[in-house]
Amino acid sequence: MVDVPPYRTIFVAYPWSSVRPSRAEYKKALKDVEKGFQVRFQFAEQSLTSGTVLDKIRGMIDSAAFGIYDLTGFNPNVTLEYGLALGMGRKAFIAFNPTVTPTAKDVPSDVRGWDRFEYGDLNDLVREVESIVIAELGVMSPADQFEEERRTVVQAVMNQPGMLLQRIAAAVGKDKELVKVLLKRSVGADGELRTEGATRGTRYYPKTA
Repeated sequence: MVDVPPYRTIFVAYPWSSVRPSRAEYKKALKDVEKGFQVRFQFAEQSLTSGTVLDKIRGMIDSAAFGIYDLTGFNPNVTLEYGLALGMGRKAFIAFNPTVTPTAKDVPSDVRGWDRFEYGDLNDLVREVESIVIAELGVMSPADQFEEERRTVVQAVMNQPGMLLQRIAAAVGKDKELVKVLLKRSVGADGELRTEGATRGTRYYPKTA
């Protein structure tokens, strides 16, 4: 799974039925987008069979930056998830493959004007999704990739000045080597932190402390 900030999570609703491409093929195609754009696609891993599952999906929709709802085949679950997103006021894009939708060549007329894109194969899908990610979230540079984690580390030091590296790593629940890198980015002329001591005895403080 790609390690990205929560605000770069995208909810995806795709049928569990035998619509082509298969669910596994669909998810695999989006993996390259995850790696290239530092996003995470989150699928509901259960079909909507109970109120508990529905509540879980509602939470996933609410926490995502936006959602992609593939209405290919007009699957009832995906349609319900799309309706949930609209009712919650969440950003939602319709995806639609008219080449494998035998009942019609377009989405229902009452949603035809909403944000949407069509695709003919998985290559088309990837291109369209990449365009939406860039438009909605922008491309995340390597320097930005861990900025949220860095801010978490800085805040931990602000809350409890004087901690050693190992204690900071435990406080934020991150790997010690990653925390070491994040601390290096936060110390110095442009950083928010300063140090006292050396080597293993180095303690970290806010610059104002």
